[in-house]
Amino acid sequence: MFGLSDFLRLTLSVLIILPAVSLIRELGYIIAGKLLGGKGMTITIGSGPSIIKFLIFDVRKYYFMYCWSHYDSLKLNTRWTNVFV
Repeated sequence: MFGLSDFLRLTLSVLIILPAVSLIRELGYIIAGKLLGGKGMTITIGSGPSIIKFLIFDVRKYYFMYCWSHYDSLKLNTRWTNVFV
C-alpha cells in the first residue's frame, strides 16, 4: 500500500530531485556552449516574473522543475555546433 513514508519520498523527489536533475542537464548545455565560444548564456529556473538574477542564473517566481538555458550566439555558428549543444 501507499503509506506516509512513500508520500514523503514522492514529495522529496518532486520538489528537490527532479529540479536538481533538470539543473544538471541545463549545466551540460552551458558547458557545451562555453566550449564552442557561446556568448550571453543564462539558465532560467522556474516560470513567471523574475525574482533574482545572479551570475548566469535567473530564478523565477513559480518554482517547479521548469528549467531552460539560453545563449545569444556561438563563435562557430553552424548546424553541427548547434546539434552538439
